[in-house]
Parts: sequence; C-alpha cells; structure tokens
Amino acid sequence: MRAGLSTAPPPQNHPPRGVGIAPHKRLHGGGNYVVLSAMLKIEPVGRGDLHRALRLLAGGEGGGRLARLEAMLSGSDAQRCKLWWARTLRGPRAAAMTALNPGRCAMVFHSAPPRGKSGVRILSHLIAELTGATLAGGAAFAQVMIPPGDARPAEAFQQAGYSRLAELIYLRRGMRRELPMGDSGLTWEPFSRGHERRLEEVIADTYTGSRDCSGLLGLREMSDVVAAHKASGIFRPESWWIPTSGREPVGCVLVNGAPGGGNACDLVYLGTRPKWRRKGFGRMMLRHALAHAAAGGMKRMHLAVDSSNAVAVRLYRQEGFRERARQDVYIKPAGGGA
Repeated sequence: MRAGLSTAPPPQNHPPRGVGIAPHKRLHGGGNYVVLSAMLKIEPVGRGDLHRALRLLAGGEGGGRLARLEAMLSGSDAQRCKLWWARTLRGPRAAAMTALNPGRCAMVFHSAPPRGKSGVRILSHLIAELTGATLAGGAAFAQVMIPPGDARPAEAFQQAGYSRLAELIYLRRGMRRELPMGDSGLTWEPFSRGHERRLEEVIADTYTGSRDCSGLLGLREMSDVVAAHKASGIFRPESWWIPTSGREPVGCVLVNGAPGGGNACDLVYLGTRPKWRRKGFGRMMLRHALAHAAAGGMKRMHLAVDSSNAVAVRLYRQEGFRERARQDVYIKPAGGGA
C-alpha cells in the first residue's frame, strides 16, 4: 500500500480471546489486521489511539523522541508512515512504525520487546507484519538501527527475517582553520541539475570492491541512491562535487547540512573510483569538503562509516574525527533477499 499511515478502525472491535501464541496466522477483514492466535492481534493504530501508541513507541526515552515521532505523523509526512501495534488481553504490548524515505528505504522505529518469555516473539510478529505491508507499498528494503549488545530487539528482528548488514561507527570532528591539500591537480565543479546521470555512474563505480555496507548493492536503482543522499539532512548542491583529473572523474564527495540546520554538516558520501585508489584522492576530497564547510561557517562535521571498512576508518581518524557512537544495522529487502 502507498497510502502510508492507516487510521481506519479494524472491522471487529471486540478484544481478542484465548491463550498462547500460535505459529500460524489468520487474516481477517480483508487484511486490515492480523490475528496470530486467539489472544494476539496486530493491526494499524486507529486515529483515536495515536497518542497512546506513540507513547508506547517512545518508551522511556523522554519527551524528545515522542515529539519527533509526533512530528513525523503530522501534515504530509503522515502519508509515508505506517504505525501498527500488537494487542493481547492485557492491552497494547508493542508498537512499531515505518517511514518510507526518498530512495525507497523504510526506516523502522519500535518499542522494546514486552517483558516475559513471549515478549521477543510478540515484537517479532509485529515487525514481520508491518514490514511486509511496508515492502508491499514500494520500499526496496526496510532498515533498523539497534545498539550493539541489545540482544532482545536484535533477536526479534532476526526472527522477523532481518539480517545484520553492518556495524556503523558515528564520528564527529570540530572545525578549525581548514586548509585543503596543496595543488591537487583536481578540478572541483559543484553539482548542478543535469549532473544526476553522471553522479549515478560515478557512485556505481565507487561501489566496486567497496567494503562499506556492501550488502546494499543491487537492492535499488542508482537514481534511488542519489535521491536518498539528497534527502539525508539539508541538500546543499554547492557542497557536492565530482572532482576530475583532466576530464575523468576520480570519485565524489557529498556534504549536506545536518538535520535541523544550525552550524553542523554531514558527510553523506565519499567514494573513490577503483582506478584512483591508494593515491591520496580520498584524503584530498575529505580536506576539500572540510575547508569548504569551515569557510561556510560550519563548526562540526558528522559522518557514519562501516566498521569493516578499515581504510576509511583509518583515514577519518587520521584527519581528526572522533567516535561518538556505534549502531548495528539490520535490513530486510523486498523479495526476501539479504
């Protein structure tokens, strides 16, 4: 479905009855909700229950997360979101929401698994049904971030068919008087309309032999990848470059404003084409991006990198970036691949 958040009430309003969580499922009411056993019902959240479901979804993380979730369900953003929950005789037990972003990647937000032996299975059933509806609505894959070592949510998502893609390291660096590397011999032309196809070809080439989230290769068209990069933070075409040596692109470096604006920016993507690797061009592109950001008044640059990409991790640390967090990424592609 492409309609996003469903606020229609389920065809039946009586509470589910019975005991146990059956391994099979039965669909009722044209697929508007799912009864996985006599006591577990999974369904879209009705309009009158939105705040209650969002409070369950936000859990104990405070009002800041609740406000962000509420903002996602306001205005036009609601059309790209699906909010579902799992109910038993005891009432709502778990809630989850997907947000379909540009680039056909659906982010998953979820409550903690309910307490008790069946808690992981309850969340797993909810995630499986919501993800199925989201992928059927046009997403190329669904993605969730889970802190390393948070075993119960990870188990629930794996039971729901998700696979671990990568461990992301989040890095941050303050700005100083940034100077690009001397005469690099590169020509720096900012991105503009009409460059989309060229950028798609360059990014596709930088993926060759890449160790950065390689499990995503082939899941989307390159036009989707570029759309996702544009939507990551605040798109700043003047901070996107395809540097060339002679007339040949060596790679690309893409920087956006951080979400919420302010004086921070995000390094969205940096990649070097295979022919130009191990020649210092990755460092040149990074320093060029830092110098341009500092000249524009930015005070901090953020980025995320796959921990298995040792070359990139070493480069960023050598250039002064410091680790601030790690997250495990799990994905479930449309069509069941991983």
